[in-house]
Amino acid sequence: MQSYVPYRAFLLRLWQTQRGGKIRYRVSLESVDTRERKDLADLASLFAFLQAQEDALQTQGDAMNSQAAEQSPRQNGLG
Repeated sequence: MQSYVPYRAFLLRLWQTQRGGKIRYRVSLESVDTRERKDLADLASLFAFLQAQEDALQTQGDAMNSQAAEQSPRQNGLG
């Protein structure tokens, strides 16, 4: 049985802005698949978004692998 490995790909744009004498980073992520764009205010927001994506992928991968394991014996005439 082959495991399902979900992934997401993003184009990352990172640039500096200056406000009140402080340099800040702005971030834009664009999904390679859907072209959906997400603008983020700072690096902390980027890391939080990526952590949420990782959590979602883990859940999705676990569900797909569990489903494949349940179907596999039936497809092979063993279930």
